[in-house]
Amino acid sequence: MAEAEEREGKELGRARAKAVRLLGPAPLTAAQLTDRLRRCGFAAAVAAQVVAECVGNGWVDDADYARRWIERRRRQGYGMARIRAELKQRGIDEQVAAAALADEDEGEELRAARRAGARKLKSLGTIRDDRDRAKLARFLAARGFAGPTARRIVEEVEEGAEPE
Repeated sequence: MAEAEEREGKELGRARAKAVRLLGPAPLTAAQLTDRLRRCGFAAAVAAQVVAECVGNGWVDDADYARRWIERRRRQGYGMARIRAELKQRGIDEQVAAAALADEDEGEELRAARRAGARKLKSLGTIRDDRDRAKLARFLAARGFAGPTARRIVEEVEEGAEPE
C-alpha cells in the first residue's frame, strides 16, 4: 500500500514539474495543459489533479487567457466569430468566452473590420468591379466578421470613404 502511494506521489511530482515547464514559455488554458500532460503519458486523474492545482495557484486562468487572446486577435484584425471559434478550439468554456466577448463593444468590431479592410485594399488597389467587392467581402468573412459588417465595409469603400 505504501509503495503504491509513493509511486503515485512521484507521478504527481513529475506531472507538477512538467506542468511548470509547459507553462513557462506561454500561458495555456486548462484544457491545453490537460491535453499536453496526457500526451506526455500522465494518467487522466493525475493530469486533472495537477491542472486543478495550477488553477488554484493562479497559474492557469482561462478567463484571463480569453481576455488576452481577444485583445491580441483584435489587434491582428480578426472578428468576433473567428475569435469565438479560436477560444472554443483552445478549450475555453463557452460561458467564460461569452463573458470575455461581452466586454467587446460593437464599435470595436466595426473599427477592426475597417482596419482589416484597409489592409486588404492595399493589395487590391481600388475596387473596380464585383469580383473585387467579393474578394474584400470574402476576406472579411474569413477574418470572422459578420456578413452585415463586411457589407458595410464594402459599401463604405464603394462610397469612397477609405476604411481607417
